[in-house]
Amino acid sequence: MTDCEKALQILKERRSLGVHSFELNTLLGTTRSAARIQDLKDMGHSISSVPEKRGDSLGVRYYLVAEMQNPTQKNGRWDFSTGNARWIQS
Repeated sequence: MTDCEKALQILKERRSLGVHSFELNTLLGTTRSAARIQDLKDMGHSISSVPEKRGDSLGVRYYLVAEMQNPTQKNGRWDFSTGNARWIQS
């Protein structure tokens, strides 16, 4: 399972509670969770980001607003075979 798939699964499980960026980094085992959230947004998922402070550090709480409605609306597809999201035009 890719980091994007894991992030989407976590967002689905915590829909109304959301997930804090610090926690998402820990769950994914990476400091690139913001990049994975952007990849999901680029795929068509609606994700809101709300600034939230934890201790003395400012992070973001992510909420899945809506999943991708029409995966074929763009002419291409996402390839995750290398571990990084890559858009392939058709």
